[in-house]
Amino acid sequence: MRDLKSPTAGGRVYHVFAQQPEHHPVLSPRMFREDSKIFKQQQQQQCKHQQRRHHNRVLKLGSFMSITLFLAYVVASQAFTRERVALELTVLPQQLTLQRLREFGERLGRRYPGATHMGTDWGKSSFLPTDWDKVRLACTPNAVATSLEGRRPKVVLVTGSAGFVGMHTAMELRRRGDGVLGIDNFNDYYPVSLKRARQMHAEAGGVYTVDGDINDLDLLTKLFDTCQFTHIVHMAAQAGVRYATKNPYSYVHANLGGQVALFEIAKDQQVPPAVVYASSSSVYGLNTKQPFSEDDRVDSPASLYAATKRADELIAHSYHNIYSLSMTALRFFTVYGPWGRPDMAVYKFAGPNQSELSRDFTFIDDVVRGVVGAVDSSPASIKGEAQYRIFNLGNTHPHTVTELVSLLEGCLGKLAIKKYIPLPPTGDVLTTFANITRAQQVLGYQPEVSLDEGVRRFSTWFKQYYGTALDAGAPVPEDWGYKPL
Repeated sequence: MRDLKSPTAGGRVYHVFAQQPEHHPVLSPRMFREDSKIFKQQQQQQCKHQQRRHHNRVLKLGSFMSITLFLAYVVASQAFTRERVALELTVLPQQLTLQRLREFGERLGRRYPGATHMGTDWGKSSFLPTDWDKVRLACTPNAVATSLEGRRPKVVLVTGSAGFVGMHTAMELRRRGDGVLGIDNFNDYYPVSLKRARQMHAEAGGVYTVDGDINDLDLLTKLFDTCQFTHIVHMAAQAGVRYATKNPYSYVHANLGGQVALFEIAKDQQVPPAVVYASSSSVYGLNTKQPFSEDDRVDSPASLYAATKRADELIAHSYHNIYSLSMTALRFFTVYGPWGRPDMAVYKFAGPNQSELSRDFTFIDDVVRGVVGAVDSSPASIKGEAQYRIFNLGNTHPHTVTELVSLLEGCLGKLAIKKYIPLPPTGDVLTTFANITRAQQVLGYQPEVSLDEGVRRFSTWFKQYYGTALDAGAPVPEDWGYKPL
C-alpha cells in the first residue's frame, strides 16, 4: 500500500492497493482509474524533476571541471614558459661565449620584445613572467662576503638593470655580496636583443631582472613587500638627446612619471631606502664656463632630455625636503665601454664654424666605482641625517670625436668612413668637461682608465660579442639594423 496525495483532489490522501478494485470495499473502478491516472502523472513529474536535477548537477560538474581544466592549463602553460625560459637562462654561467649570449638575446628578444613605444603602453607589453622565488633569492645578501669586507649587507633595487650602466652596477653590487634585484621594461628605443643579452649576462652573475615598468605601482608595491630594500639605484630612463624631438612623451613617461612613482613607493616604506639616481651632464646645457661644476647654474637646458633630467633633480629635492629621503644625483659624462648603447656608437661631426664635438669620455668601470661609492656613502633616509647631494662623474680629459674614431680604427683594423655634417638643431652641445673635485673628496672617486685603454677594452668586447658576424658575407646581426637618430 502507498499513500497518494493528489494536487488535483483538494489534497485528499488515497490509499492505493495493488489488488483489483472490484475486491476493494471503498474504491469503485472509476475512482481507481482516476486516481491511478493522477498517480502516473505525479510519477512522471517526479521523474522529470529528478532528470532536471541530475542534468543541472552534470552541468555544474561539467562547468566546474571545465574551469578547473582551464585553470590547470593556464598554470601549466605559465610553468612551462618559466621552465623553458629558465632553461635558456641557466645554461649561461661559464658555458656561453659573448657571441652565444648575443644569439640568445636575439631569440629572447623576438619572443619577449618588452615595452613598445618607449614604454608608454606598458600595460600591453610583452613581458617575461616573474619568478618570485628568484626575486627572493636575488634579494638575499651574501652574509659571508659582506662580513669579510667588514660592512653591513645591503639590499638594492636597480632600475634599468638591462641597460648599460644599470647592468654593470647591479653585477658589481652582487659580486661583492649585496642583495640585488633589477627591473627593466626592455623598451625598443634601441634593439631589445642587446638588453636581453645583458639580462642573461647579469643573471649568470646572480642578478635577477623583473620584466616590468616602474610606472606600474602594483608591481612596485609587490616588489617592496617581498624585499626590504635598503637602497635604490635608479638608472631607468628614456635616454638620448635627439630622440626627444621624435617622441617627447616617452621622456615624460619614463623620466618624470617613472621617478615620481618610484619615490611615492619609497617614501611609504617603514624604513625608507636611500636613493642614488642617474642625472646627466646634459643639465649644464648652454653653459660656457668650463669645467662644469655642481655649483654652476643649470637653468638653460639645450634639449628636452636635459630638461627632464634637471626636473628629476628638482623632484628629488622636493621628496628630500618633505619626506627626508636621502637623495644622491650622479651627473654622468659620456659613458662608454663593453655592453654600451648602440646609439652612442655612431658619431656625427662638425658644428658651427667647423668646430668639432668633444666629450669627456668616461669608461664604464670608473663610473660604476663612483655609483658604488655613492651607495656606500649615502646617509640613511632619516630626518636630521638624510642629505641631498649632486656629483659629477667624468674623466676630466675631453677628447674630440675624431680622436675617438682614430683609436677605434687602430683597434678594429678598419678605416672609418667619415662624413662631416653641421650640428643638427636637436639639443647637442659642443663640449662637455667635468670638475670632479667633490666626487673625489666625498666618494673617493678617481677615474683610472684612459681613452686609449678604454677603447681597446671596448674593441675586444665588440669583436668577441659579434664574433663571426664581422666576417665578410656573414649574416647581419639584428641590432645592426638600428640607426641612431
